[in-house]
Amino acid sequence: MRMTGVSTPFTSYTIPPSAPDPVADAWRELNRIGILYEDASDDLKDAEQALVAAQAADVQAIVEATNAGEEAKDPQVNERKAQAEIERLQTLKRGLREAADQAGNRLADVIAEHQAEWQASLAETADELAAAYDEAIAEARLALAAFIPAQAGTNWVANFDAGQAQTGRYSQFTGGRVRVSGRRIGIQELRGEHDPVDLLQVAALATASPPSPKAEPPSRRSPKVAA
Repeated sequence: MRMTGVSTPFTSYTIPPSAPDPVADAWRELNRIGILYEDASDDLKDAEQALVAAQAADVQAIVEATNAGEEAKDPQVNERKAQAEIERLQTLKRGLREAADQAGNRLADVIAEHQAEWQASLAETADELAAAYDEAIAEARLALAAFIPAQAGTNWVANFDAGQAQTGRYSQFTGGRVRVSGRRIGIQELRGEHDPVDLLQVAALATASPPSPKAEPPSRRSPKVAA
């Protein structure tokens, strides 16, 4: 299984929830191989760094042997061991990449085999979750409608002055308002001040059917008449 425009095979693959057991098993197998592939990749990077240290160790051994008036018995002993480890890991990585490619292909085949079953199951689950979501939004609207006047009323009552009220200098309660901004949590698209009532109204659209695409306007060019 390959990514569009990329020759390297997948070593992990995200799929929707509620997968049939055969699909889930094939997906877990791909991810198992993918973990081994990533581990081998990390080990290879470490081995390549170790090669540099091994070469330096060989040079130092030669220097010490020369200073002692001796000849280095094996001037590349450390480099050779490090290079052998690199080659082992390169071979392992190629094998795991091929195994991941084959496991991805098996996953694709299993998904296609259980496609209708999975689609029906997901559609049923989505309907159930949509109903639960709509109910939660409705409850949130009711809770917000009760919270806003209670919060605003707290300040109104705390600042109430009978004398000012009797002389018409203390306004009656208007219900209060709340404004929120996405700046507080880093959502730049909502960085302005918003009424949470409006945001809940938008959130309620999550389960609504998408609007039908607009029909393209007729071409202004006159149709050609066949000779």
